[in-house]
Amino acid sequence: MKTIIFNTLFITFLIFTNLNAQTVNVYIGTDTLSSNYPFTTYWMDGRTDILFLESEITAAGGVPGYFMGISFYVNHVDTLTMKGFNVKMQNTVDTSISSFSGAWEICFNGEFKVLSTGWQTIYFTQPFGWNGNDNIKIEICYNNNRYTWFSTVRSTTMPRRTYGAYTDLPNVDGCIDITSGTVQTRRPNIWLLLTPITGISNNTSVPKKYSLSQN
Repeated sequence: MKTIIFNTLFITFLIFTNLNAQTVNVYIGTDTLSSNYPFTTYWMDGRTDILFLESEITAAGGVPGYFMGISFYVNHVDTLTMKGFNVKMQNTVDTSISSFSGAWEICFNGEFKVLSTGWQTIYFTQPFGWNGNDNIKIEICYNNNRYTWFSTVRSTTMPRRTYGAYTDLPNVDGCIDITSGTVQTRRPNIWLLLTPITGISNNTSVPKKYSLSQN
């Protein structure tokens, strides 16, 4: 019983300190070139992997903490709802991309629609912990049974940092059944919403999950 009370108080402390930390806005990419990725809704299904280096995140003001969402700057809007829409993240030592990866943590799963031009944000239902040392990969995929047009986004020339594919798969899931793509020369500009770890000194490790247990 004492263990449960202590764990509950400790978790409450962690949540309180993180919720009261000021969000760090991490912007990466400065050019205004157009990219079809990741909202490739001219096709029924799409899958896009994007890589950002630790040095880029740190230079943009990133610190150890939790990514709470991501945003892309949309140039052209297509309002088709993307069903089976997933945002996944992983820490990695990779410095380039030439294939789709595994071992993802799902940060958002559901539906998403691009509503307007400008920054369009996807708020995570499961925050992603970053220790401040690793590079990160983001995967965005969806699974529709119809298509309309692309929602293009601003991007910057950054070869081998984006890998993607789009196709029409009316009877299967693009997040699973798209297994190969092509290396892109442009990488979508991104705004990472990051909540720093605060209130715990000398701690650069980021717990991915909290749980309660009884003695």
